[in-house]
Amino acid sequence: MNEFDLELHHVPGTKLAAPDALSHRPDHSSNPADNADVTLLPDTLFARVVDIDLANALKSTDPFSDPVLIAAQQALDGLSAPPMKSALSDWHLDDGTLFYRNRAYVPAHLHHRILALHHDHPTAGHPGRFKTEELVKRDYWWPGMGTFIRKYVEGCTLCQQMKSDTHPSTPPLTPIPSSATCPFSQISVDLITDLPESGGFDSVMVVVDHGLTKGVILSPCKKTITSEDVAQLFFKKVFLRFGLYDKIISDRGPQFASKFAKELGRLLDYEVALSTAYHPQTDGQTERLNQELETYLRIYCRSTPLDWVKHLPMAEFVHNHRKHDSRNASPFFLMMGYEPRGIPHILPNSTIPAAEDRIRYLQKTREEAIACHNLAMQRMAA
Repeated sequence: MNEFDLELHHVPGTKLAAPDALSHRPDHSSNPADNADVTLLPDTLFARVVDIDLANALKSTDPFSDPVLIAAQQALDGLSAPPMKSALSDWHLDDGTLFYRNRAYVPAHLHHRILALHHDHPTAGHPGRFKTEELVKRDYWWPGMGTFIRKYVEGCTLCQQMKSDTHPSTPPLTPIPSSATCPFSQISVDLITDLPESGGFDSVMVVVDHGLTKGVILSPCKKTITSEDVAQLFFKKVFLRFGLYDKIISDRGPQFASKFAKELGRLLDYEVALSTAYHPQTDGQTERLNQELETYLRIYCRSTPLDWVKHLPMAEFVHNHRKHDSRNASPFFLMMGYEPRGIPHILPNSTIPAAEDRIRYLQKTREEAIACHNLAMQRMAA
């Protein structure tokens, strides 16, 4: 090709490059089909819109081996009613593939293959049960696919190993029996520490009547409280009101696990029951009360967080004034036989019974409270 030929073949608006050395080689082939079957880019860079193998597998299913295919084929031929009480318009054949409501019917031997594409494949990302089902239902259908997908996802080993447990199982409860007939004879105790300093205090000692009433005694203290200080608080807050207790349940804090605390229990003849190591649910009663107390203080001390000590007496009254579900009565009622008033009553009539009637009714109510405790133990152990 000379310069004259280049000028004749030049199209306005385009640029022509000079012939390279390769095109002038004498052994260069001019056969147009020389490189017809050669792909310059690797297959990994191509997105396959249609899975040809899977489409062929759906077409090649033996129609006489699948009952759904047989029933659908007979319905389309007008020989019988459509399968599964469906409408005839829901079914149609397209190039040998059966469709139900515009979704390809998948025979049993291809179920795992479909799930591998829509759950295990990197483009799916191991979704959960419902998201996997939504992906499959976009293009495919078969009877009972919801149950099959659920079992497939639940049995996926990688999901079990790699995913976070967003629905943790409830740990087994350890019910503690009680035969207490007097308030605060079987108690549990715990400390809430690291609160903002208020009135010289930064912690709260929580004492719960575990055995009978579920009542609570709240005492402000310091985080550096010692076993001797705990004994002083118990003397002022518990002993002077309810006398000596029979059993104390606590965590393994140094204030309760020290030699002094154990020796004090031996001298005063009461049992010290410490929670098992790595199993703090043994002291779950006070842990639950701690959550309620912290919620109360967050609500009523939101604008003045340094005044939480002033709200402790009212928080104690609020808890003792409420009916406890496992006792079917409030702690105040089980202690005194009547409900003290938190706000003035609308009706002037008194609800406090006479002394003798109150004692009899109080004894009966406490027996029912212990019975409720035993029923709660049976429910937890079941």
